[in-house]
Parts: sequence; structure tokens; C-alpha cells
Amino acid sequence: SIQFGGQKLAAGTYALLTIPGKDEWTVVLNTEKDLWGAFEYKPEKDLFRFKVKPTVAEPVEWMRFSFENLTPNSADLVLRWEKLAIAVPIAVDVNTKALAAARAAIAAAKPDDWRTLNQAASYCLTNNVALEEGKAWLDKSLAIQQAHGNLNTLARWQMKDGRKQEAIATAEKAIATGKASKDKVDTAQTEKLLAEWKAK
Repeated sequence: SIQFGGQKLAAGTYALLTIPGKDEWTVVLNTEKDLWGAFEYKPEKDLFRFKVKPTVAEPVEWMRFSFENLTPNSADLVLRWEKLAIAVPIAVDVNTKALAAARAAIAAAKPDDWRTLNQAASYCLTNNVALEEGKAWLDKSLAIQQAHGNLNTLARWQMKDGRKQEAIATAEKAIATGKASKDKVDTAQTEKLLAEWKAK
């Protein structure tokens, strides 16, 4: 689902209008998508309205819309006009879809597939979601096979939990396991993390 200006928005096509005010602007999302400017605008067709406070910005000659402050699950739709900027926050619930996909992939995985479990666990750790479920996936991955990838995830998890010495020992084991592997394993990121942790 998407939140537009803090309100839930269903998939579809809409008209975006603004009503400038002295201290705040009203942003309008209207269900009539083929409006010709505001001439045919009908307030009764509004899906919702919300208030936004403009901020002073670098002057622009023409009105401009852009997506700014991008993150994996959010962005601001910014209207810039003369010396003002009006930012509308947009948020997308990426985690719900990603976790559903992870659960489906794990359910379909072969019994010896430690990688899928590790990828799902690493996603949980990186995004700070479903941590209990993610830790169970990681434990299962490690029980199948200890490899550079899942040992790296374990080390990061231990560091997140404040268990620095365990994290350092696990990272060292991850690097050694990677270098001893028959596959070409890139241990550079783990080595970088290890150096950072030891320097703390």
C-alpha cells in the first residue's frame, strides 16, 4: 500500500491540485484524472485533502515537480515555484511485500538451501523488521551449512546486539571460511566491517 501525505492511497490515476494559502497550502487528490487545469475541478470528486507548510527555497523560473529525499520505502514529491517548495511525503510498504516473497521462497526452497534462508535473514537485519523470524531463518541456514555469507550475517547480527567480541570472532571465521571455499568468495566487505569493529 502507498501513503500519500500520510493517507492511504489505492492504486489508480488521480488529479493533483494545490490551493495556495498565506501560511500553508492545501494539497488535493481528485478522482477526475482528465481535468483540464482547474477549470473543470469539482470538489465533490476529491479523494482527500491535506495541509502542507511551504518552505523558502532557491528560486526557480518555472514551476517544477521532482522526487527528493529518496529512501527504499519513501520519497517526497516536491513542488518548486518561485521561492517556495512544497513537499508531499510518499511512503510505500515495501517490507510487507518483501517478507511475503521471502516466506514464499523459503517454503519452496530445497532442504539444503541455506542461501535463501540467509538472504531473508539478512533482509530482516538490514531493514530492522521481523527480527525474531529473521533470526530463526539465520539459525536454520547455519544449521544446514556454515558459509561466508551466513557467518557474515551472524557477525552483523551479533554486533547489532552489542556482542562485539563475538561479532569479531564470527567475522574472522566468515573470512577464513570464504577464503577456504572452492567458490570464488569476495570477503572484502566482511574484512572492512572487521577493521571498523576492531577500531572502535
